[in-house]
Amino acid sequence: MKYLFLALILLSCYGTCLAEIYYVKQTGNDTANDGKSWSAAFFTLQKALEVCQYGDQIWVAEGTYKPTAYPSGITNQSSPLTDRDKVFEMVNGVKLYGGFSGDETSVMQRITGHQTILSGDIGVENNDSDNCYHVLLSINDDSTTSIDGFTITKGRAQPKPSAGVHYIYAQGEFVSRSVGAGMFFIKAFIKLNDTLFSDNYADGHGGGMANSSSSPMLINVTFSENWGGMGGGMANLHNSTPRLIHTIFIANRGIPDGGGMFNDNSSPILFNVVFDSNQSIVGGGINNWGQSHCQLTNVIFRKNVVSYTGQGGGMYNGANCNPTLKNVLFWANSAPLGGGITNESISELSLINVTFAENVTGYPLRFAKSGAAIFNSGGIMKIKNGIFWGNKYVYNSVTKEDDIFLRNNSKIFAASTLMQLPNTSANYPSVSFPALDSTHNIFAQNPLFIDAANGNLRLQDCSPAINAGDTTEAPTQDLDGNPRPYPAGADNVDMGAYENQTISWPAHLNITEPMTNGTVVKMAGKITATNQIEGARVIYQATKSITLLPDFSAIGNGFTAFIGGCETLITSETPAGITK
Repeated sequence: MKYLFLALILLSCYGTCLAEIYYVKQTGNDTANDGKSWSAAFFTLQKALEVCQYGDQIWVAEGTYKPTAYPSGITNQSSPLTDRDKVFEMVNGVKLYGGFSGDETSVMQRITGHQTILSGDIGVENNDSDNCYHVLLSINDDSTTSIDGFTITKGRAQPKPSAGVHYIYAQGEFVSRSVGAGMFFIKAFIKLNDTLFSDNYADGHGGGMANSSSSPMLINVTFSENWGGMGGGMANLHNSTPRLIHTIFIANRGIPDGGGMFNDNSSPILFNVVFDSNQSIVGGGINNWGQSHCQLTNVIFRKNVVSYTGQGGGMYNGANCNPTLKNVLFWANSAPLGGGITNESISELSLINVTFAENVTGYPLRFAKSGAAIFNSGGIMKIKNGIFWGNKYVYNSVTKEDDIFLRNNSKIFAASTLMQLPNTSANYPSVSFPALDSTHNIFAQNPLFIDAANGNLRLQDCSPAINAGDTTEAPTQDLDGNPRPYPAGADNVDMGAYENQTISWPAHLNITEPMTNGTVVKMAGKITATNQIEGARVIYQATKSITLLPDFSAIGNGFTAFIGGCETLITSETPAGITK
């Protein structure tokens, strides 16, 4: 029995106890060295990839490294292989670490400033026409495979001539030469951490990264200044479900679709992600297409741009897409239609604790409105605990308030939401906005953002949106990660993506006790009073309303009421505008 036990230990240890660390640095040597220490490091990353096996690690010192080998298992190609087909091919179960100075004994010893670059610029330097189609390729790699601490750049998935289908078959999989310039995942589940994708170009999908039937996990990854036909930063295809955490998409271009990200029949899961200053013709930040049901939590869309006659400055949803957004902010995005979001083609969108502010449409009007916040054509939207404010149509000398526009039998179901415009049939026709009423929503009241002009959409202490939301379905934390509701156990949450953390007023306060001396301050979202005041200095402050029922009385000049925002001061025995 003891021999069997020992054998089991040895078998379980095989994948880890026998694992090697291979070292790569630019002063290394592929021929004379075995790669098993910094002093005996390999010169090329390719050499380390050739000798490593499942469970091994590769540590790569600062410097620039370029592909020197073709993918394995090539069985066919649309045209003869060239150097442009060379690529760094991941090895299943191998962990690839960059960012070393070249003397560390632990991954944790790495510090910033030692950039490890994987570059596709293999031919004439700075001549894009001879760069690799892909810098990195991952086929059938499982979740024990990882990439950590690299810059991936200068992939050019741009075959010449551009017309036609350009491909190879590797490991039995179709690998398009026009997809995934920085990295191409095919049936892969690997992990990426602390990695930058920059200056990668693809004629087809995914300038920075393309996922095909893949579900990688990305943590602390940045996509910057990549370009793609569909998905400047990332493209997700064929039922891919990547998970993105603390990831940034900035200044990517997707022409025509998806400046930051393009999804086709894929449903990524995003948490703490930022889409900033990306550009496209359809879907400046994200373009969802063909039954893509992404889930977004704690996501910011800011300053994304759609040009020409396109739509969906922050996000576009088409062809049966059903995204879910929680704690999501749309600020200063712009498009001819749908400055924040365009939702169409039977797509159903769920928005919970979202904020739309300062989004803009700016093109000669094709319709009566153009939806600076939302353009909904043939889709259904459910909004809870939302805020819409400061969204505008701007073109030449014409500027006007413009939040939501619906056509083609679209419907929006809004509850516990601050709507930008007055509640009129012209602004919100009942056929398109069923059950939109003043009991469950707020209309045309300034939400009092701290600094909307500079993108700080947190709520001032006297915002009418505080304690005005519904706890049902509301996330337990806000966009900053603060607890919701505040204080804990409160009956209501705040509207919008942020939960105010300094005011702990109740949503509704019913005051019945008499007040005859001293100074008394009562604060709430709504106040209903039936008490008697005489001889006391009394202040009622409410963000939404103060109702004085017939039994209420105030004798003397000691009663003051604040109604609405902090800037509204009303002083009298029976304050103006208060129902008595």
